[in-house]
Amino acid sequence: MLRGLVKAVAAITVLLATLHLIQSTYSAEVELFLDDEKEMTISGRSLILTSDIVVKNKSRLLIANSHIQLSVRGERGYNLLILDSGRVMLSSSTLQSLFNASTIEVSGAANMTVLNSTITGFNILTSRDNSTLHLYDSKILIPYVNCSGRSVSVTGGSMPKGELRINTPTVRLERFKGDRIMMDVGNSTLRNVQANQLAAKSTGPLKLNSSRVGNCTVESNMSVVMADSTFDWLKFFSPGVAVNISISKGRAGGPIYADTNVTVQRYWYLKVNVTDLAGSGVPAKIIVEDYFGKTVTTGEADARGLYFKPILAEVVNGSKTVFLGNYRVRAEYFNYTTRTVPIVLDGNKNVELRFIESVPLESATKLTVSPRIVRVGDPVKVSGWVDSKRSGEHVEVIILGPNNSRIDRVYRTIEGGFFEGEFKPTVEGRWIVYADWISGPPQTSNTRSRAYTVLVEPRPPLIILLIRALPIVVVVIGICVAASFLLLSRFRESKT
Repeated sequence: MLRGLVKAVAAITVLLATLHLIQSTYSAEVELFLDDEKEMTISGRSLILTSDIVVKNKSRLLIANSHIQLSVRGERGYNLLILDSGRVMLSSSTLQSLFNASTIEVSGAANMTVLNSTITGFNILTSRDNSTLHLYDSKILIPYVNCSGRSVSVTGGSMPKGELRINTPTVRLERFKGDRIMMDVGNSTLRNVQANQLAAKSTGPLKLNSSRVGNCTVESNMSVVMADSTFDWLKFFSPGVAVNISISKGRAGGPIYADTNVTVQRYWYLKVNVTDLAGSGVPAKIIVEDYFGKTVTTGEADARGLYFKPILAEVVNGSKTVFLGNYRVRAEYFNYTTRTVPIVLDGNKNVELRFIESVPLESATKLTVSPRIVRVGDPVKVSGWVDSKRSGEHVEVIILGPNNSRIDRVYRTIEGGFFEGEFKPTVEGRWIVYADWISGPPQTSNTRSRAYTVLVEPRPPLIILLIRALPIVVVVIGICVAASFLLLSRFRESKT
């Protein structure tokens, strides 16, 4: 009898556990119909629904960390309807339909926000009638998304196959991977977009940056500005600017096409690095001239000696391409000038400019070098001070010689921030000397001193020194002989 009671209790326990598992994991009878400002949260659940999900009249539905499946096995289609200022947020969840004709509709000033989630199995997602759609880091596995509401923003995520069609006043796509994107919008900003096809048309400004697209057409009633992107094929149907735009096939960045009576200005980046003898950056004035010596643009390098700017290289229209990228570049700093470097701007270019004279840089470290012309093995004195005027600071003096020879000396400052030392060059040629306050202020200050050139001449061989000294020796001997003869003559006269 006791054994039978135990079996009955065990059976009831298993039955209750099974019912609890069914209720908490899957329920085929749950219906989601929210009306009249009702709110519901589904969190940490896995549900099968056999009815539409309807959220309307300012009601709100939050689905978090859940898996929602519409239809048991795909025998019938169920839809998600967000109507009349209703709001739905899908966070870290999956919304799946097993019937391929199911739809998602967002209309009547409603809003749908999808965050780090997946929507799959539906036939179409539609937003219209002043509604808004926001997708963040989500995967949309739907063949067709049609947005004609008030605004659309997509940040992160993907739509690997299918068409994303947008017809809204405002759109923003960023870090999005799609298949086909068709846009006819007001204002648009596209950044880091990847797609096989993009057709973008805008009544306002159209901006596209840092993207990778297959075939692309762009048109705007105002302006088109594209930068730092790559295409397989690109055509402008309205005037625009293309900065660092490359076509995957073709020389010199590949061809950009323009429609009849459309002009496109194509720019490439010019990066200039200006240094002094020691390799320190010089905030010099950069001058870019055309082939005939006419100044095209000027600018100032920063404290690191770097200058970076897009420069016009081509003008493209429907009938021809005019190349303007034959330039010459130089740098000026006070009364000092670098050499002029010719460039052909058929792509991004890096130019190195170096002052061959000692340039008086603004620095927290001051240095003097003397003498500036010596012979091999002769001492050269280096001295200076740091702006802090404190003792105990560490200053490194770097001496660069021919054949990659180098001498490094570290000195500690004394009272007043002064330091001094000397070195003896061992190789003839041109030596460069500068100091660096290695325990000095942060990187915002220039701690490298002005660089100086020391010309080291060879020390002549002994025979050459003897030959050079021979005339002097002869003169000295002659003087000594004459003096001796004169003394001898006087001595003899004194005896007589």
